[in-house]
Amino acid sequence: WVNPKYYGFRLSYWNRNASRWGFVVDFTHAKMYAELDSTVSVTGTREGEPVDAGELLGDTFDTLAMSHGHNTLTFNGFYRWISPGSAQRLTPYIGFGLGIAVPHVEVKTGDFVTEEYQYAGATFQGLAGLDLRLWKGFSAFAEYRLNYASLSTNLDGGGTLKVAPWTNHLSAGLTFTFR
Repeated sequence: WVNPKYYGFRLSYWNRNASRWGFVVDFTHAKMYAELDSTVSVTGTREGEPVDAGELLGDTFDTLAMSHGHNTLTFNGFYRWISPGSAQRLTPYIGFGLGIAVPHVEVKTGDFVTEEYQYAGATFQGLAGLDLRLWKGFSAFAEYRLNYASLSTNLDGGGTLKVAPWTNHLSAGLTFTFR
């Protein structure tokens, strides 16, 4: 049983003149582990020969993971349902964004080992959440987020690994508002 640690950081700006709209820079550190006993569809070439078949991941890979992070950095637009000037404590919001994915690629195939961070492609994010105002600038939030990334990584010894993961998360935490 693997109990990976997921975390993130966010910097938000809410325009005082249009307080329903905000801009957010969001970093998420998720983890991915391949199930090596799974059968997958494989296409391309291997050692100069065409490949187009189903095979066990474990027949090709000794290790296939992004356990030091499937890291994403997104730039988002947020919309919140708030009445300006009100004493509203619970605020629903949604957000959409795009950015870059920088996973820590961990692949071992025979004698070749790849273990490094790589810029791997674009990522897209959508989320919906609730913010609960607590006390003097402090809030608590809970949200659901869905993220898609199109990853293409280079492997030591030659070749590339392409994956297109959909990840989803339930996130919760505390926020502080600077005024």
